Amino acid sequence: MLASELSKVAGWPVICIDEYLRPGNDTYVPSIDFGRLRYSIEASKDYVLVEGVCVLDVLARIPVKPAGLIYVKRLNRNGRWVDEDESSFECPVEEKLAELEGQAALFLTCSSEPTDNPSGLGRSAARLFQFREEVIRYHARVRPFERANFIYERIDCDQ
Repeated sequence: MLASELSKVAGWPVICIDEYLRPGNDTYVPSIDFGRLRYSIEASKDYVLVEGVCVLDVLARIPVKPAGLIYVKRLNRNGRWVDEDESSFECPVEEKLAELEGQAALFLTCSSEPTDNPSGLGRSAARLFQFREEVIRYHARVRPFERANFIYERIDCDQ
C-alpha cells in the first residue's frame, strides 16, 4: 500500500518480497528465491522500492545495501503500536517466544485441529508460529524500527 503510493510519486518500481517466495516452506527468509529477486533488483535502471517482512535480512543475502529504510508501524485506533509486544521488548528473545507460545497454546486448546507436533499446536498454527518466531527474532536482532530513516504510522482499523 505505502510502497505503491511512493512508487507513484517517485516513479520507481515496487518489488514485493512475497512474490519471490517458493511454496511449501514454513519459514519466510529461507523460502525466498534470491536469484530471481536479485535479478529483478539489478534489472532496474533506477532505485527500486523493496517491500516485505525481514527486508534487511533479505537484502543482506543478495547482497544489496538499501539507500533508506521505512518502517511501517501498525497502530490501533487509540494510537498504540499493535505489534509492540512482538517487536520491541527488553527480555531475552527466548523468554518472549516461550511467553507467546504459551499464550498461543492456551488460545488453541479449544481448537479442533489435530495436533501432530510436540508443541501441541495444530499444523497451521505451528506454521504461523514459526513465521511469527522468525519475525520476532528478526526484530530482536536487527531492531529495524530503530534503524529506519522514516517511521510510517498506519492506523489498522481492525485492531
